Amino acid sequence: MAIILNAQINISRKENFEFDAEGWDTRTVERVVRANSPERACVIAGARPGFRDGNMICLRGRAAYDKAGYYQVSAEWKGIATHKPWKRVLRTFPDKTRGSINIAVPGGIPYAQEVEVNENMVGVSVYQVVTNSPPLSWVGRNAQPVGGSSVPTSRWDKIQNPLLSVPSGWVIDGIESEELPGSNMALVRVDYVFYQKYKPGSASFQ
Repeated sequence: MAIILNAQINISRKENFEFDAEGWDTRTVERVVRANSPERACVIAGARPGFRDGNMICLRGRAAYDKAGYYQVSAEWKGIATHKPWKRVLRTFPDKTRGSINIAVPGGIPYAQEVEVNENMVGVSVYQVVTNSPPLSWVGRNAQPVGGSSVPTSRWDKIQNPLLSVPSGWVIDGIESEELPGSNMALVRVDYVFYQKYKPGSASFQ
């Protein structure tokens, strides 16, 4: 059944979604519309770069002549396919510290034992569609990730000569912003990492 849109006719429509648990969702839309120009066909189909539909942004649109008065319009969208305003990906990764400690041997000669301390760190990547990109100067600052997250309990609060992490707690570790020309819309990924206040340093092994 044809759909009347802005006094023009949207003849057919086909959509394909690709949901990505670890990044941006994508959508492709193909339509045949009735219009008097390819530019008008793109407007009718919403195939305009920077056009926002919920949490999806149109990246590119194309109109090809089909027959008298009709155009085949295709558009590519990127963003978050659900109504939720953000998407999170939780991550863990190792943090290794190396040093050496002196081992006493009763009646023998002490020797140095090399030690490697392994500890899991926690990170969160948050994907959002925003109207203005965050400043890159935010990198390195303390900030809580959207939705919060549990963190491991520190094991190093009482060690001698610890290494002090500055800043500690949740810290913005990186920002990736895909800005769209001619628009203030942007696809933004912000990476957060939780740094324990204290960790073993070279002096901790003395």
